[in-house]
Amino acid sequence: HRNLGVGSDGILVVHKNAKANFAVRIFNPDGSEAEKSGNGLRIFSKFLYDHGYTNETEFTIQTLGGMVNTRLILEKGRVVAVRVDMGRAAGHTFASGSSACAVATACFDKKLVVGRVTVQMEGGNLTIEIDKDLNLVMTGPVEEICTGKLSEDLRRRLGAVP
Repeated sequence: HRNLGVGSDGILVVHKNAKANFAVRIFNPDGSEAEKSGNGLRIFSKFLYDHGYTNETEFTIQTLGGMVNTRLILEKGRVVAVRVDMGRAAGHTFASGSSACAVATACFDKKLVVGRVTVQMEGGNLTIEIDKDLNLVMTGPVEEICTGKLSEDLRRRLGAVP
């Protein structure tokens, strides 16, 4: 079940980048490439830590939509939440970090919230912090549900293997 188990709203591929600690390409279910995915970036950040790509709890990720700062929140050495600085299309999902940021910004603009808001969605809650310059920081839980291996053919098609 793509929303409640193995499945996804897209595929994220690790890349190297001279400007950031990591870079990611984000592919939507229709094969198009996304500039940014709030939830994808949180999951990607946890993946990097859990699978030994980094032992740092703060690092940068380059996306097509720009540089993103991320901070892992650990409890007893385990990543339980990730903060992604979102800064300035996958269809309906049970929890969209990018959409939560948009809702929080709209509420802030209408003066319905000040500073911090919890956005409740089918897939869980996200906390969005907003400052006067509309800089957004998203915090929410992360869990790994499975691991797998993409075939070399698919990785080559995605540009991950020369």
